[in-house]
Amino acid sequence: MEELESMTKEELIQELVKARITEARLKKGYEVKGDGTVILYGNGNTK
Repeated sequence: MEELESMTKEELIQELVKARITEARLKKGYEVKGDGTVILYGNGNTK
């Protein structure tokens, strides 16, 4: 919590965007590692 309190508004917005992108990717059943060149597809329920 202290880490979030010390962030600027721009940093908080950037972290929120990253979290929402990660959430959307997980819902679709894949995860991106590193700089985005490696995509891991899960064995979960994908449509």
